[in-house]
Amino acid sequence: MAAPAELLKIAYDCGIGSKNSLGFGMIETTKENNKQI
Repeated sequence: MAAPAELLKIAYDCGIGSKNSLGFGMIETTKENNKQI
């Protein structure tokens, strides 16, 4: 996902999805490996 840092922080803090109140929508950050083969 690509967006300005401020919007990514909001998405991380609030969760993404329509069922956040049920505990769904948690995201995890990962490092992206951009190697071309």
